[in-house]
Amino acid sequence: MVTGTTIDFEHVPVQSRPPAIQTFSDPEVQITETELSKLLSKGVIKKVEREKCDFLSPIFLKAKKDGSYRLILNLKALNKNITYQHFKMDTLLSVVKLMRPNCFMATIDLKDAYYSVPVSEKHQKFLKFHWKGTYYKFTCFPNGLCFCPRKFTKLIKPIHSSLRLQGHLFAGYIDDNYNQGDTYQECLTTVLETVKLVTELGFCVHPEKSCLIPSQEIIFLGNVLNSVTMTITLTDEKKQKIVKACKALQRQQNHTIREVSKVIGLMVSSFSAVMYGPLYYRQLERDKSLAVKDHKGNYDAPMALSPVARIELQWWVDNIDKAFNVINHEPPSITINTDASKIGWGGVLDGTTCGGHWSPQESEEHINCLELRAALFSIQSLTPDRSNTHIRLKIDNTTAVAAINHMGTSHSIQCNNVALDIWQWCISKQIWVSAEHIPGKYNIVADKESREISTSNEWMLNPTLLHQALDKLQVNPDIDMFASRLNAQFPRYIAYRPDPGAQSIDAFSAQWNTFQGYYFPPFSVISKVLQKLEQDKATGVIVIPKWPTQMWYSMAMRMLISCPVLLQHSARLLLLPSHPQETHPLHKKLDLLVCHLSGDSCKQVDFQQQLQTFSCVPGGMELKNNTKPTLHSGKTTATPKGLVQFQLL
Repeated sequence: MVTGTTIDFEHVPVQSRPPAIQTFSDPEVQITETELSKLLSKGVIKKVEREKCDFLSPIFLKAKKDGSYRLILNLKALNKNITYQHFKMDTLLSVVKLMRPNCFMATIDLKDAYYSVPVSEKHQKFLKFHWKGTYYKFTCFPNGLCFCPRKFTKLIKPIHSSLRLQGHLFAGYIDDNYNQGDTYQECLTTVLETVKLVTELGFCVHPEKSCLIPSQEIIFLGNVLNSVTMTITLTDEKKQKIVKACKALQRQQNHTIREVSKVIGLMVSSFSAVMYGPLYYRQLERDKSLAVKDHKGNYDAPMALSPVARIELQWWVDNIDKAFNVINHEPPSITINTDASKIGWGGVLDGTTCGGHWSPQESEEHINCLELRAALFSIQSLTPDRSNTHIRLKIDNTTAVAAINHMGTSHSIQCNNVALDIWQWCISKQIWVSAEHIPGKYNIVADKESREISTSNEWMLNPTLLHQALDKLQVNPDIDMFASRLNAQFPRYIAYRPDPGAQSIDAFSAQWNTFQGYYFPPFSVISKVLQKLEQDKATGVIVIPKWPTQMWYSMAMRMLISCPVLLQHSARLLLLPSHPQETHPLHKKLDLLVCHLSGDSCKQVDFQQQLQTFSCVPGGMELKNNTKPTLHSGKTTATPKGLVQFQLL
């Protein structure tokens, strides 16, 4: 390699015609002339003539951080002919894994590293370009040749190996080298040994770009690494660059695909230092991909941004200044198993389970999306009051696992939206969430919860009839006391088991006199509900069946504070949200009463004083004859204080 590297062509490149002559501004011409002179003096390029089977590529200028420029050979066409070979190299992640709290760090930049590797004479003809009637060729690695990172990494591997064999903590990304030590002196020793070795091997250290004095905060690959706070942040320059680019897109209605692509590139390159950055770029990416497809790969074609993409841009403008990432997240302290079927969802945490049916609309979604919804509902149900923690989700669907760990997906809008919902809920609680795949055979409990779901507690009163009844009663409840995600009649509700949207679990553990409740309990607990109303001296609206044979019926009538509304039996009186087409088994004979009750005896007395008293004279026969037609009409009921007239819709 040192004597001349050959290019690994998949097939010999053939150029039918040279690239079009480029147009440069006067300042660009002057800069290009200067850069050509520098490269000629270093022997990086040579003046040549055209020859058989050579290959010409266009050139362009790229600004450096220090204000100078680099001449780049645009080798996009040539790279299509080169064999791609997978390889591994150190990255920022490699460095982050090395970091320890309060360690000392340093960086060493190799000057003109690529230019130190010559290209074989026979392949230099493929690295030619044209400038003002003169032809030039690169004699060494140019920037932009796709196989150079792999070749250069392979070349300096022995340097890395030698330093690590000596016990030094070291990482290298092409020409950027990272040194680390537990103490200042240990890091300094590593720096001196590294500088000595690379210098002896012919490389030149770039002092201006290197940080040779050990520090607990350094800049490496455009990121600020701090071992005291154990965080990664962007440089102020990078932050300003991103904000400027985002605002430029916001100001314009139409942009070229290339302009949008550059902004996306800036965002992606900053993910290492922007913890939640991956959540806020996928619509931009989707808009760009659709535009590229529509314009058949023409990146200079115009495109428009969707409203969601503009919201993503604003997020970067608003949040980039304070954005950071942590070196390590705490190990998970909570583990939740989740699962989904086409019937419903389920989750389990330390023996506590949750689950439920899908709505008809949800059940039509792809199973990958349902798996993500199951994860969202399980977290919300089982950890509603947790914060500042790390939750690990175990899911038997690899797509859902990837969507959570990658903070979204570009493959499915629906899946991406649910993944965004998961993360936004967790962020609001300062929760870090991660997902792990678990084979289905080990996810038994969550799987059972997603399939074996009872519907007996899911029936709800027809919302239209309920609100008509409430209008009659002139009451506005503010919470549904016996509800679930699908059948809640009001935004606030209490569920009987862990539920994703519930304000709390178990209505009987709440203090009922703090709100105006709506109660549609299972019929088996009506007596318990009436007792709780009396105990808490609470007031609320309760729906009960018109069953005078039940022992709780008379008690309910004594607690009335207004005339109840009678809802007569019909097929649409009760609805099952998960299966809207089903009718209740008792729909042919079940009449319901919507009652405004109170456990406050003063309110009861106020109402009872308004009741119509019995009009008969004393005596069993007269009473019997007088009351029988009244009670059997089904429109009234009797209390010790008088008759209660039912209201009808």
